[in-house]
Amino acid sequence: MIAREGVIPAAAALLLAAAAVGAQSIIGAVASLVLVLGIIWAFRDREPLIPALPLAVLSPIDGRLLAAGERRDPWLDRKCMRLSVKLSTLGMGVIRSPTEGQIKDFWVRGGVGRDEDLDAAASPTSYALWIQTDEGDDVVLAVYGRRFVSRFKAEASPGERIGQGKRLGFVYFGTTIVVYAPQNAELEPLLTSAANQRIKGGSQVLATLVHNATGSTE
Repeated sequence: MIAREGVIPAAAALLLAAAAVGAQSIIGAVASLVLVLGIIWAFRDREPLIPALPLAVLSPIDGRLLAAGERRDPWLDRKCMRLSVKLSTLGMGVIRSPTEGQIKDFWVRGGVGRDEDLDAAASPTSYALWIQTDEGDDVVLAVYGRRFVSRFKAEASPGERIGQGKRLGFVYFGTTIVVYAPQNAELEPLLTSAANQRIKGGSQVLATLVHNATGSTE
């Protein structure tokens, strides 16, 4: 399945291939078909199997888990559990919501340094969505990219609700997607022993939001 962002590029490449065939250019036809396959691969998408776990924090995109641990959330200025997912080489893909809730805010800031250092920002290549669950948990999803070329097309605005694992937007030429969860969120046990593990967006559980018996955050 191909994401809707790739339909027009794929159609244009198919037209090029048809034109090359009409012109009896074997090299042109082969090159165009290779381009079509490349576009389909770059814009590939799939409907995830969303787990029935309301308090789960899901991976927002297909990629590899870079790191998971306690750090500082630069967007809400708090201690948090940070989960970093490395994108593929092209850095393109559908981004899905890590949790269900209401979007509270959306930020665009300058480019970042080696460790998502927003103070050293120089170009608009970092974006973040703040999602608040019905239980009051604050989860921030941040998209970090390459200077000058990265773009995040968000499909939800502050005030709107988003479902867990549902399509949230599309990233072009990103590098890392980071989820900032509450500090007391419990990491999925398998993630603590598998560095650089490949994970699936919208279905892979990264952590679980922790609440006591009364339903409030511990």
